[in-house]
Amino acid sequence: MQPTGEAQQLLVAVRSGTTVATPWSMADQITALLIARRLGYIDARTFDRRFTRMVSFLGQMQLTADGMPNRFYDVSTGAALDGSLQPGVAGWSAVDTGRLLLWLRIAAEEHPQFAPFIRRAVARLSVCRIISERGQLQLGTAGGEGIQLSPESGRGYDAYAAQGYRAWGIEVPVPAVAESYPFQTEIGGVRFAVSEDTTNQAPVMSTPPAYLGFELGFEPLGQSVDEVAGGRSAADAMAAVAEAQAARYAESGKPTGRSDFRRGEDPTTVFGTVLAQGYPWSVSAPDGTLRAELPLVTTRAAFALNTFAEDPNAQLLLMLVEELFDPSSGWFEGRYEATGAYEETRTSATNAFVMEALAYRHLGPLYPDAARPRDLQPLAMTRDGTCRLPLSLTAGTP
Repeated sequence: MQPTGEAQQLLVAVRSGTTVATPWSMADQITALLIARRLGYIDARTFDRRFTRMVSFLGQMQLTADGMPNRFYDVSTGAALDGSLQPGVAGWSAVDTGRLLLWLRIAAEEHPQFAPFIRRAVARLSVCRIISERGQLQLGTAGGEGIQLSPESGRGYDAYAAQGYRAWGIEVPVPAVAESYPFQTEIGGVRFAVSEDTTNQAPVMSTPPAYLGFELGFEPLGQSVDEVAGGRSAADAMAAVAEAQAARYAESGKPTGRSDFRRGEDPTTVFGTVLAQGYPWSVSAPDGTLRAELPLVTTRAAFALNTFAEDPNAQLLLMLVEELFDPSSGWFEGRYEATGAYEETRTSATNAFVMEALAYRHLGPLYPDAARPRDLQPLAMTRDGTCRLPLSLTAGTP
């Protein structure tokens, strides 16, 4: 992955063929820069120049009226974009911002010369509205009546994104499942919890627990290793999705590597899952429409499963994707399960994920132990009506 996309661009595009960046893709950009430097792919001067541009932008980028990063930005100018990708404000994503915060904390620890600038950028944010009354991370969508709030659990990354806020000292819960998921279903000999309202249940995929493995060694910040993510510890969740997919391959002969992915045509986002909406092996668009014709062996799932599992399915998956790479533009999204055809869309998420997998194999968990917070504080509003992240306000921290 080219850590800054094209040389003249300020930000990396979230997907090939677009000129849009998100807080998640900004985190991908930071991930690629940090790993490229750690593994010696770029020298110190190149890193300094590129990372300085990134941190400088974060310190002055346009925020929403309630103090969160906007959902969309122009990759060349850094201008905020609305939901139609025109100049304006689209709202905010607590999940995308959580990933960005986690990697800013890693950057501040690994490169302390940048810590004051990172801290100032993070101190600009106000996170008062990120958590619903039910303890779920929220999406804020701009509209004629202001910001409309809705849960972001449908993407499946709540437990992971929560770690970004914890990294800066705020206690953000992972999704509770004991009461809201009263049923179980068996897939490939593995039992998974099922919500009474399956339309509001996070999809079960390979990538969410893999992020927790690559970055945190499956140990959540601020809590014990026994804390659950999706009804299991993060390590157990990774083992469960690997076992279910291995069983499907053993029974059907279909190589199985499920995660969300991007396409060059509608629907541009697809969720390939182990379980979603109460159905095993569901493939759907973000609006819940089933797209059974679009299962993909995703590059991200292949690297996740090959890293954390040692079964024939995991071994075959890596063989299926290891050539899906263009030296000039990066890794493709994957290979269609039915035909073997490539999905040649390139995304910042997949390219950064592959770099995380490779770095994890060489270096172990990517989050520095020294950056683990000693204490977490509840989300609290100050007299000026804002909710700042505590560790961004502490001199000398990180």
